[in-house]
Amino acid sequence: MKIDCFITHQSAEATEKIVAQLRNEPEVNHIFILSGDETIPFPEGCKNLPVDHPESSCTMEKMAASAQTEYILFHTKGSNLELGQHAVGRMAGIAEASQPGMIYADYYALKNRTLEKYPLIDYRLGSIRDDFNFGSLLLIQTRALKQAVSETKEEYLFSGFFKKPVKKY
Repeated sequence: MKIDCFITHQSAEATEKIVAQLRNEPEVNHIFILSGDETIPFPEGCKNLPVDHPESSCTMEKMAASAQTEYILFHTKGSNLELGQHAVGRMAGIAEASQPGMIYADYYALKNRTLEKYPLIDYRLGSIRDDFNFGSLLLIQTRALKQAVSETKEEYLFSGFFKKPVKKY
């Protein structure tokens, strides 16, 4: 299974590090960098996808339109990310076996030179809120994203992923 990756850009160093890791994963097809600044240099071979905000409705639409694979890998935070051994392959294997709309996983965070485990809440109908912690790495079925985008008529700036309206002040 091949996967298109969408990486939120925060800094050149963090983006380069994540891209280098993804290039070592055999499942990776294309790597798109989500950024509001088209003038910054991007890693060679990556595609720039100009966005207003990483989790806006417009970004979700652009990701859905750009994806050419059955699943997309979405790094939402733009922060440092250290992939575990064969992490993308393991997520892809679970996706092939169960055909979910989305996969997210527990993760570890480095705090004060110590790895802290962050177990995430299991999804249950009605448990999702706009502050639900999915972690920063999601594997999303492209078909499900395209369907969600086609059903969303409103424009959302910060919560396009959750379909929460933007309040204008």
